[in-house]
Amino acid sequence: MDDGSQKKIFEFQMLQAHLQELQRRQEMVAERMNELVRTRAAFEELNAVKAGEGALIPLGGENFVQGKIADTKNIIVGIGGGVAIKKTAEGASEILDGRIKELESVADELSAEVQSTIMQLAKLQSELEAASERK
Repeated sequence: MDDGSQKKIFEFQMLQAHLQELQRRQEMVAERMNELVRTRAAFEELNAVKAGEGALIPLGGENFVQGKIADTKNIIVGIGGGVAIKKTAEGASEILDGRIKELESVADELSAEVQSTIMQLAKLQSELEAASERK
């Protein structure tokens, strides 16, 4: 095998690893997006609850506790670094919508990069197959 072919094989392997990393990141973004969509649904359900009414409060892992919602007008929103602030329901929804839009943008960028990497892999594969047939 000549140096050019070895270089292409190495490049192909690097692109494969890059593609796998991109796909892993896509999965993480999709999981986060699903979490935010569920949160959005919870916000909407909260709007239907009146202060002092009973509600099932999720604990995670499909576990709930029954409790009463004292304040349905304000939501404590995590802003990162272990810091949370009180926002109106409307303000919290705006923050959530902004996060969803950011993730949609990241998902679009990742998708474009995945497609580009797949095209590069296909081109390299064709070149390697052609070089193999010539020998």
